Amino acid sequence: MPLSGNLYLTGFMASGKTTTGQLLAHRLGARFVDLDAYIEQKHKTTIPEIFAEQGEPAFRDMELKALVELQSFTNTVVALGGGAFCNEAAQALLKDAKVIFLDVSAATLAHRLKHDSNERPLVAALSDDELEAYLQRTLQQRRAWYDRAPIHIQSDGAVDAIVQHIIEKLA
Repeated sequence: MPLSGNLYLTGFMASGKTTTGQLLAHRLGARFVDLDAYIEQKHKTTIPEIFAEQGEPAFRDMELKALVELQSFTNTVVALGGGAFCNEAAQALLKDAKVIFLDVSAATLAHRLKHDSNERPLVAALSDDELEAYLQRTLQQRRAWYDRAPIHIQSDGAVDAIVQHIIEKLA
């Protein structure tokens, strides 16, 4: 089932966008692009280094520019960064696109982040209590943005089941 255009996965960090996106792209016979990896490759640096050296606003600008570039791709599943969909400019770019919100509970996110080997600059130095407070606060702030995605998928479960649910929604 080839995609007509691209499909974008949004959701909070550790919601499974990359893992789900890779399997979904494989099953759809599509290309997969992780927006963060795309930015790292293009700028020849890591996301944590960008945050440390240039700050979050500079990273968000890079994210938006990369998203514009990805508009020229076809038959591609794109895993957006956790905050990439949370601004008017990105939402305007994606207003006619297939955007899927991977919705995950704060408890699942906290568990995943505590056991995650990825370096995530926004939560790397937080204690368990600080992480939970950050998740509650930031999820509440971003919820209205994520809710604008036309398709919502609960993604606390197994990746195979999530991908199958997405394919059914797309059919």
